[in-house]
Amino acid sequence: MSTSLRFVFLIALLALCAGACSGEREPAPVNEATPVAEPEVVAQPAEPAKPGLSFVGAASGEAPASGRFAEARDAAEKKCKADEVDSCHALAEMLRSGQGGPRDLDRALDLDLAGCEKGHAASCAEVGIHFSNPYLGPIDVAKTRGFHGRACDGGWGRGCELLARTWIKESFGKGDPGKARAAFVRARDAYRPQCESGDGDACRWLANLFEQGEGGKADAEQAARYRGLARAAFLRECDSGDGHLCRVLAAVYESGEGVPEDATRAHELYAKARAALQRDCDDGDPGSCYFLGQLWSSGKGGDEDATRAAELLKRGCAGGFGFNCK
Repeated sequence: MSTSLRFVFLIALLALCAGACSGEREPAPVNEATPVAEPEVVAQPAEPAKPGLSFVGAASGEAPASGRFAEARDAAEKKCKADEVDSCHALAEMLRSGQGGPRDLDRALDLDLAGCEKGHAASCAEVGIHFSNPYLGPIDVAKTRGFHGRACDGGWGRGCELLARTWIKESFGKGDPGKARAAFVRARDAYRPQCESGDGDACRWLANLFEQGEGGKADAEQAARYRGLARAAFLRECDSGDGHLCRVLAAVYESGEGVPEDATRAHELYAKARAALQRDCDDGDPGSCYFLGQLWSSGKGGDEDATRAAELLKRGCAGGFGFNCK
């Protein structure tokens, strides 16, 4: 999963709530996808976490087309033109999030549709997310389940979990506990190798399944184990400069999610997040600007400054990222 935390997955779950979820988001144009062929979907390797988020539904706009994110976007564009499907998927995620340049949901969808046709499981999952998002148009149940199913067939755990949730959410019509359970079982099976290879997202989501008893019996010991692996993976990424994951870890220690509450450790991680998010904001990631603004607004990890917070939130919204952008 090439977008940073983690938040992309949470947004997908919110989208699955459809009308039951609240949120102020601006509708975006929707591509009318044509049916795609059913190629063999190949399993995708677990991907390292990268900075950047993709909250579909933020105000439209452009991020600064300069800095290392713009360079990364240009590189992905060139590789995508050379038919490197992983690079096309990475480019699609940048287009969704506004990283390194203008946000373009239509082209992002086209790229992932093409990637799915070529058997790229993660691309299939992103297409499924698109068609399940009520802020982009009417939910298409058949396409959502179809694309998540293809992602799941390719060994992409997130596709399996999102498929399962379509069978238990009222917004998707009549549920089917049996099909939901089968998909949750497959999600567990897919998340395990992804987690063991160092994917912190997969570890955290697998912990949630064990905690909730989805896809099998609830198991607090296994949930704790996988939460520990997730924290270790996130800490490695945080130490490597991923401000979003520093922020996530800070919240874990602040709330005591699977660890004793530790306000001092949380403050240290929030401060580390500020430094990394500031760098990434300046380099053209609107998501980093937005979340840095939240930290300045709350005073977590440093001083509280409403004026500075407003400036950063505005930069995030101008780049097409954020909630409650007006």
